[in-house]
Amino acid sequence: LENAPMVETGIAWESDMRWKFAQPEGFTAEQCPSCEEAECDCNALNEKGERAWSCEQPYTDEDGNCWRYYYPEDDITQYLYETYPMMIDPLEGVTNEHFVVWMRVAALPHFRKLYGYIEQTIP
Repeated sequence: LENAPMVETGIAWESDMRWKFAQPEGFTAEQCPSCEEAECDCNALNEKGERAWSCEQPYTDEDGNCWRYYYPEDDITQYLYETYPMMIDPLEGVTNEHFVVWMRVAALPHFRKLYGYIEQTIP
């Protein structure tokens, strides 16, 4: 079995990945010119005098780039990136298929959720 690698992609339903766990309609993100507070102010106001961005502070990605983002109805909705900050990136949303499978509701009280599969025949 050492030469039978487990395939861990394609385990979540495509509809879950595309619709259920996609970014909400109205989501926007903007990369800041720099990470300086003056150039990446999350508290900036729009023309109506309302906060233009949902973030309290800019999000810094793996490459060191700073981003500010807007989630619609952020004041009345708790998004998954707020609930699971170590698992979900506020810019990309849910991309981890294991998380999507784990969050799927099971139909029966005794269930198994697919973690991966082996494509070759096991002797």
